[in-house]
Amino acid sequence: MDYSSILLGNLDKAAPIILVLLRFGFSLVAAYVLALAFNLEGPERLTVLVASTVPPAMFTLVYSVEEKLDVEYASALLSVCVAIGLVYTPLLFSFLL
Repeated sequence: MDYSSILLGNLDKAAPIILVLLRFGFSLVAAYVLALAFNLEGPERLTVLVASTVPPAMFTLVYSVEEKLDVEYASALLSVCVAIGLVYTPLLFSFLL
């Protein structure tokens, strides 16, 4: 039995979720560092932090169609990102207020 194909098969299914979580985490950390660097406080800092976690727009999917990239993968990433963003953004908002 070839276990590498089983592991890689599961990794392919989990890859969009892992990438989306990395994107949310990296963008939040980058926004926080920039907010500290520019000495933002109050509503300005809140705006930068919340805006950094907004899911990507449909332009991601349009770009992948125009450039003949993997459209199924891009749509899966977009779907997962929006689903996580629907939960993550209000939670972040409630922690920051």
